[in-house]
Order: sequence, then C-alpha cells, then structure tokens
Amino acid sequence: MSAAFAVIVDREDDIATVRAIRALAAREPGVLAVSIVPGVRSETEVIWAILRALGKRIDQLTNNKVWWFDAERWLTAHRINEIAVLCAQHLDEHMIDELTAHVCRRLGVPVALIYGRSTRRAAAAAAVTNLGDYLARKRDPPPGGDQAAPWPAVPRSHPLRFRYDCWRELGAEQFARVERSLFGCMTMLGGWCRSSEPSRLPEIERAFRVLIEADDSELAYIRRCGVELALITHQVPALPAAPLSLRPHPVTAREIDALHAHTNPARAGYELAKLITGLPDELLALIGYEQITDDAILGCAVPQAARPILRAIEERHEPVLDIPWPDAADPGENPVERNIAIEEPPAGERDFATALGSLLRGRSVRVPCRELPRPVRLRFEALSDRRDS
Repeated sequence: MSAAFAVIVDREDDIATVRAIRALAAREPGVLAVSIVPGVRSETEVIWAILRALGKRIDQLTNNKVWWFDAERWLTAHRINEIAVLCAQHLDEHMIDELTAHVCRRLGVPVALIYGRSTRRAAAAAAVTNLGDYLARKRDPPPGGDQAAPWPAVPRSHPLRFRYDCWRELGAEQFARVERSLFGCMTMLGGWCRSSEPSRLPEIERAFRVLIEADDSELAYIRRCGVELALITHQVPALPAAPLSLRPHPVTAREIDALHAHTNPARAGYELAKLITGLPDELLALIGYEQITDDAILGCAVPQAARPILRAIEERHEPVLDIPWPDAADPGENPVERNIAIEEPPAGERDFATALGSLLRGRSVRVPCRELPRPVRLRFEALSDRRDS
C-alpha cells in the first residue's frame, strides 16, 4: 500500500493558509492538520506532532517514548485518510522520508507538505500543488472499516460436552476461536472461585453476570458454558442468569476529549468503559475483547466521537483494558484500599537478613565482624555454638 504526497508553497507565509487548512480539517473528518514547530530535531517530535493533532497529551503518556507504531495505530483508529503538514520547512529530508515510509507507504494515507516559504527542497520534492486546487479537491468519506466476523452457530450442549460437540461440528479455525473464548471465561471466573467463601458468593455472582454478557447470542452461549465449567470445577452452586445491572451516564464532549488524551489505547478503553458501564474496577477487569464491539461495551452504546478508542484496542483475549487492579483472576482486596499498614521488620532483623543474604551468595564471601552491629554478631555466634554442639 502506498500513497504519494503533494507540496504546497505559501510564498507569503500567510496566516490565512493555516486557517484554510484548519477549516478543511474541521469540516472533513478524514483530514488531519499537523503543525510542525521550529527546531524539530527528532522523529519523536514528528510523531508527537501527529498525536497532538489527534488530541493526545504528554501528561497522559504511558511509556517514556512514543513510536511510529503509536501514530499508525491511532491514525487508523481515527480513520484518517489524508494529512496536511503545516510549516513543513522545519522538517529535514530524513524526517520527510520517515513520514513518507510510515504514513504514505504503510498506511496508504496521502500527505500534503505545506511550506511557509519557497525553498529549493520544496521545489525538488514533488510537483508543487496550488493551494486553491488542494482545498477544492473532492474527498471521499473515511472508510467504514472491516466488520467483525460473525460467531459460528454452536451446539446447545451441556457445558461438560460443549467442547467435544464443537470439535465435531465446527471447522478448525472456528473451533479454535470458540475454544479461546471458552477457556478464557473459564480461567477468569476460576480465579474468583479459588478464593471463594460463602460470604463472597455475591461477588462471584456479579462476576458471573459480567462474563456471560455479549451482544451475539452464539458468543453469549460460549461464554456461559465457560463460566459454568468454572463453577462445576470449583464445586460452586449454579448461579441464576440475572441480567447485569449497569449504571451508565451520558458522556460529555469534555470527557471524550479527556479520553482521547491517552496515548495507551488500553488505558483510554478502561476510562471509557468505566464511564459507559459504571462498573467497579474488579468487574471491568473481566471484560474481554469479544464483548467490545464497534459501537458498544457490554451492550452499552458508545458515542460516535469516542468510538476510535474501541477501534484502537488491540485484539487480545483477557483482559483488554488497562485496569488499576492487581490481577483480574485474583480479586482479593487491595491492602492499600483497606488502609492496612505493612509492618516494617525491626532494624536488627533487617541487618541480620542483609548479612545472611551476603553470606549465602557463595563460599568466598566474607562479612567482617567489626562492621556488624552487636545484636547481629550475637546471633551469628549463637548459630556457631549450635553447629559446634
């Protein structure tokens, strides 16, 4: 896949050109206006210019650095099919080559370089396009994207026989897909059942309701068989299939802007799911990729402006959201949330453990006695007396 890029030279370096390009991006959802600031010296700054134009913020950066992969993923998720680069005179040839390689060739997205003044490099880069012709060009709407493959019709067998019947009746690819979902749900609820007590049965029941939720009836039956297998395996009584009670609230434009500020799609997906469903973290951690469609999470509709986040989430099995929870399969209480202070060992115990750890590293290690506190020396002497006796 490849796409060419055009060059536009604004000989007057007029602010009106910038306004015209931004107006074009405002009325055409598939056009992205990217501003390059003076003094750009690295590819990271070019990538940040793209992410900044998409609404990402440096204060929501998950890792220490952004990569072209981040820009490509978010450009695809936002369905950008054209990029206009303002102040392109601040890019050197290497950065233009990288921009062409990752955006034009890999994504097939055409790029227009708008130079703020006439330069020799601009004239040699490509055929210069007139600004008026560029603005008046007829543009296609953003692509709709590929639809997810429908789930195969599965036999309505008992959970203990379900996998065997699927193996007999489905093709290899369909069976592998069903098996991943089946065992994924079984593993997730199994983590709750392992730590089950009679008093925690209501929590297991709430997790059960989340895991069996699905828009597709075939997927719902697959997931239900998986969680019922977990109940049978851990000898938990059968649970009623009561509907999941969600408490969503309308998402405002300001909240959507805050969601788009995240560079990590899984983190943005978590914040979106929390707003849309109203579920607590320990239940959000159970949501699988299959339960997130192009326009909804657990059947709760997602506003059009926030749907690029759904498209940006990677297709992994369990879990898919970046939850601030220790482990979705181990729903024990967080000691920090319970305000339980972790007791520090006494200073003497810490010194003894440090000295003992040093000695255990090898036969050649020596710990001078004069460097040890008196209580630690006495403990080592007691160990020596026991060995001699």
